[in-house]
Amino acid sequence: MRCLDPSIADRITSLSTMRNNEEIFETFGFSYNTLRKVSNGMPLRRSLADRIEERARKVFEADGFLNISA
Repeated sequence: MRCLDPSIADRITSLSTMRNNEEIFETFGFSYNTLRKVSNGMPLRRSLADRIEERARKVFEADGFLNISA
């Protein structure tokens, strides 16, 4: 178990306020319950945290956000 990188968690949380649950799932590939864990800084399964961070980096780069170091 591990927590997401705080900078990634903050960006996901800020984007989630602008989108509905279905869009969050389509964009980041996780459920509302996982979003709550991310928003609260709770630990996730390592494989899930890795997948979310990788997908978030791609989304942020495509949307023109500053790059997040790998």
